[in-house]
Amino acid sequence: MSFGFNFRNEISFVTDGANDQGVQITSATALYPQTNTIGGESITWGVTTLTGTECRDRYDTNDVRLAGMWFKANATAGVQIFRVDLPATGTYSINIAAGDPQYASNANTFRILDNTTSKIFVDAVATTSGQFLDATGTPYTNATWPTSNTAVDVTFATTTCFIELGTTTADTAAPSNFSHIHFTAAATASISIDTAPTSVTRGETGLTLTGTEFGATKGTSTLEYGNDTVGWIDISASVTSWSDTTLTFDIASTIALQHDATGYKFKVTVV
Repeated sequence: MSFGFNFRNEISFVTDGANDQGVQITSATALYPQTNTIGGESITWGVTTLTGTECRDRYDTNDVRLAGMWFKANATAGVQIFRVDLPATGTYSINIAAGDPQYASNANTFRILDNTTSKIFVDAVATTSGQFLDATGTPYTNATWPTSNTAVDVTFATTTCFIELGTTTADTAAPSNFSHIHFTAAATASISIDTAPTSVTRGETGLTLTGTEFGATKGTSTLEYGNDTVGWIDISASVTSWSDTTLTFDIASTIALQHDATGYKFKVTVV
C-alpha cells in the first residue's frame, strides 16, 4: 500500500504518478473531506480550512513531486493543517519534500502527527533555492532528492494523520514550504507453509519446503525448525535456494535433532 500527495497551484501543471494525488490547496476541491482512489486505496484527505492557504506552480521540468508547493507565510502566527485518513493503523514509511523550487527560505517548519501525538517535527530549517528537506530535515537539491531522500518510519496508533505547516509564533523571515508527502505501509506477509519434511537426518541435503509469501529473496529472513515445546533452531545458513514459494535447504551434520512427540515443524520469518 503506497500513496501520496503533490502540492501545487494548478493540477494540470504536471501529471502525477499513479500513486500520488495532485492537490491545489487553495481550492474548495481540497477542503476536507475529499475521497480519491490513490495507489489502489480509497483515501480521504483535505485541508481543514482554506483560510490563509497559498500555493504555487514553479517548474514543470522538475520531478513532478517537486514542481510546485503549498506554503504558509509565517508573518502571522499559526499553522495550516492537512488531514489524511489512513486506511489502517500500523507502520508507514513517510517520504517528504519541503522546500521551494525557486526561492530560499529560512523557516521551513512542519510537523506530522498521529492524531494529537507528534511523530516528526522539523523546526525552522533553512533551504536555498531549489532545495527540499526530507523527512529527517536533511536538505537535497531538486536533482538529488528523488534518489537520496530518507524516509522515516512512523507507527500510527490511530488512522488520523495531520500535517501541520508553519510556525506557532510570528516569524517574518520567510515562509514554510511543502511540496510532497508519501506513505508506504509496512509489508504484512501472509506466510503459509504447505509442504515440509516430516523428519530430518544430520547431513541430509536438498530438502524442500513449499508455501506462499516467503519473499522473492532471502535477505535477512530466517528459516527455523523444531517446535514451541522444545524450542527452535535457526537453520537459515543452510538454505541453498529461496523464492516466494519454495525453499531448498540442507541439514548440517552437527545440528541438534530437536523434536518431541509432536514431531518436527518449520517456521519461516519474513523480514
